[in-house]
Amino acid sequence: MAIKPANRYNMDETGILEGKGSNGLVLGRAETKSVRKKQPGSRAWVSIIECISAEGIPLYPLVIYKGKTVQQQWFPLDLSPYDGWEFTATENGWTTDETAVTWLKRVFLPQTAPSQSSQARLLILDGHGSHTTTEFMWQCYINNVYLQSSAQSSQPIERSLDTSASGMIQLS
Repeated sequence: MAIKPANRYNMDETGILEGKGSNGLVLGRAETKSVRKKQPGSRAWVSIIECISAEGIPLYPLVIYKGKTVQQQWFPLDLSPYDGWEFTATENGWTTDETAVTWLKRVFLPQTAPSQSSQARLLILDGHGSHTTTEFMWQCYINNVYLQSSAQSSQPIERSLDTSASGMIQLS
């Protein structure tokens, strides 16, 4: 069975440090090897689950904040640039088994629904433990999504999401 390139996807998680930007201040002498950096703003860690098709079409991401719930004050007043994005919170701001299933149900499955239900999808992922839970794999099975864990040897290729799609998010 051949899966069309439009139905092949690669997903990954990346993290960014809130508040880190180009407006930082570096303090130190020119001849010193190590210097202190001072950055304005918070230092909270945010994870982002992102996905892109083999045809280069990105899905809207799931942004994971550190906290018990998503807080309104974390967002700008104008959310229109983030239409379609999903937001959630975990205790440490990282992916959990639950957030992986949330991403699958709220992001991947709806955004990648094929025109014909008989068409299969392929999801290439990094083998994180949250992708191997019974619930995650069951949801993939009942929705005709084949899973492929990227091998260690292919990581430079798979990590291209960290340097391309993530890079664009990190710059914004």
